[in-house]
Amino acid sequence: MVLTAHEGLSSALSNYAHERVTHPRLHRIAHQVLKFVYHKGMKNNEMIVTPSSVAAQAIRDEGYKNVVVNLGGVSTTVPPKERFLGRAAFVGRLVATKRIDVLIRAALTSAEKGWLESLTIVGSGPQHDELLQLTRNHSLGSVIRFVGDVSESEKFEILRDQTDIFVSASMREGISLATLEAMSMANPVIIATSGNSTANGALEYVRDGESGFVTNGEEEELMNAIYQFVIMNETDYQKMSEASCAVARNYLWGPGVRHLVDLYRSLLIYDQLT
Repeated sequence: MVLTAHEGLSSALSNYAHERVTHPRLHRIAHQVLKFVYHKGMKNNEMIVTPSSVAAQAIRDEGYKNVVVNLGGVSTTVPPKERFLGRAAFVGRLVATKRIDVLIRAALTSAEKGWLESLTIVGSGPQHDELLQLTRNHSLGSVIRFVGDVSESEKFEILRDQTDIFVSASMREGISLATLEAMSMANPVIIATSGNSTANGALEYVRDGESGFVTNGEEEELMNAIYQFVIMNETDYQKMSEASCAVARNYLWGPGVRHLVDLYRSLLIYDQLT
């Protein structure tokens, strides 16, 4: 049996118990049950396939050894961009764990200072009204643009033609496909980490100072990262844009699919021989 897994699976089950079960005693029971289900599913597999090295390391840290990495995530990349025009974007669910309120406050203050022209937020979720109100209470609230859920083609059009940097204040991500997709559209990125190298899957893609900046996710540090693009010359911005493209090319679906087929074929041959 082959199991595909990602670095967010264990924590996602734990978060599910935390959000859906409110009674403390029942919460502990639910957590233990889901933990049992998780590890039961992970055991007795000939191979565990993960979509990133971060995922693989997290699962190895749990004691599993038959772990292989199969990269993939984007269909294409585009040429690098020429200059920073002050346009930022975020793509994801509008939920508390994404810390979008922190991102919005950093963007609004950056706009006040003349560093940022716009922040486009793609996605929907339970925090939409609360976040919208946060922008309406600010004189520069129109800088923040909520576009909701859009089609795949519209999303990539925004990332390709209306974005210069991708910014996220989220500390915990799975494979962080949104970050990878933004990089495939030649955007340098700003991400956040709590210091846990396996908590944010985007750390696999982003090299601090090369394809973007890694921050602690707090408002001041996000603003400082945005300001780095303001003072950056065009040549250095182009290098960061190209670095993002180069990383994304390693995660094209074509090679990933071929590698996955080879993995399955190797198992079938092994089973036939044994």
